[in-house]
Amino acid sequence: MESATITAEKIVSGGNCISKIEGKTVFVPYAIPGERLRIHIEKEMRDYSLACIDEILEGSEHRVSPVCPLYQKCGGCNMQHIDSAFQKELRACTLKDAFLREGIELESVKVVGADDFGYRARFQLHNGGLMAKQSNDIVPLDFCPCAVPEINAYLQQTS
Repeated sequence: MESATITAEKIVSGGNCISKIEGKTVFVPYAIPGERLRIHIEKEMRDYSLACIDEILEGSEHRVSPVCPLYQKCGGCNMQHIDSAFQKELRACTLKDAFLREGIELESVKVVGADDFGYRARFQLHNGGLMAKQSNDIVPLDFCPCAVPEINAYLQQTS
């Protein structure tokens, strides 16, 4: 499919970054605003395109190695490749943008959150695993770094 070099512009709800190619919006998962990337278009829609990163040409200082070995496979997390402090800034910007689209201007938005890991108490499990990202495939797991200890104890028992 079509290949291009872009600069990721901003992150949107769901964790994708957007950019433009010849005026058309391109959604790029696992990018960070400001990164220069070589991408290829995976899916063309009428109003937008979906892309994948082929190469990070100029990475962000906020890029980190994800803690979870299932990151990018399971459908649970979408920003583990971004350091925690910058994630909070990006979430605040995303929320502020959502209010702006509704005509509500806010001076600032403060993201209040728990620990980076061991906080998630709600999961929708399917036959011992989580659904893969954008798929009906099941990703089996016996541990999730984001899960509270009680969920991980349950996953250990059922694996």
